[in-house]
Amino acid sequence: MNNLINSNLYNPNWIPIIYLALFIFAMMFNVPASLFLITVGTVLGPVWGSVVGLIGCYVASLLLFTMAKKLKLDWVKNKFGSKWDSFNIHLEKNGFLYLAITRSLSVLPFGLICYASGITLIKPIDYIKASFIGCIPQVIIYCYTVPTFLTFNKISFDNLITIFISTLVWLTLFGLVYLTAKKQNNDDNMNSLTYLPIEATQSL
Repeated sequence: MNNLINSNLYNPNWIPIIYLALFIFAMMFNVPASLFLITVGTVLGPVWGSVVGLIGCYVASLLLFTMAKKLKLDWVKNKFGSKWDSFNIHLEKNGFLYLAITRSLSVLPFGLICYASGITLIKPIDYIKASFIGCIPQVIIYCYTVPTFLTFNKISFDNLITIFISTLVWLTLFGLVYLTAKKQNNDDNMNSLTYLPIEATQSL
C-alpha cells in the first residue's frame, strides 16, 4: 500500500496538475507569472512547458476575472492609483486591442490585469479573446526562450541561432497579436456605427 501511495505521489504525470493548481493559487495573490512560467518551461521542457503554461494562463485569467466580477474587488483601483481612470477608459473604448497588447508585453502583473479587467466595462467576450491571443507571446518568451537559454552550457553559433529564432517568433507573434487586435477593434467600431440613429451618423 505504501509503495502504491509513493508511486502515485512521485508520478511525473502529476506535475502539470500540481503546477496548474499552484499557478492559479499564486496568481490570486499577484505573484509574478514569469517565475512560474520559467519554472514549468525548465521542468517540463520548452514545448510541453509552453502547453501547460498556456493552459494555466487561460484558466487563471478566466477564474480571476470572474471573481472580480462577482465580488466587486474595488481595492484593485488603489493598486493603480491615479492611473486607474486612464486604464479604465482604455479598456472601455479599445478593450480588445489594449488588453491584448498589455498581455503580450507583460507590462502589468498577470493577476492584477485579471482583477482590474473584471471591474471595468470591458466586454467579457473581448476579455476572453484578448487573453487568448495575448498570452501566447508571453508564454513563448518565458516557457520557451528563457528556459532554452538557461540550458546552454556555453555560447555557440547554434545556441545563438536558437535565441535569434525564438526571439523572431516572439516578435512575429506580437505583431500578429497587434494586427489581429487592431482589426478586431476597427470592426467593433464599424459595427457600433450601424446601431446609431441616422441623424447621428450624418453628423459624424
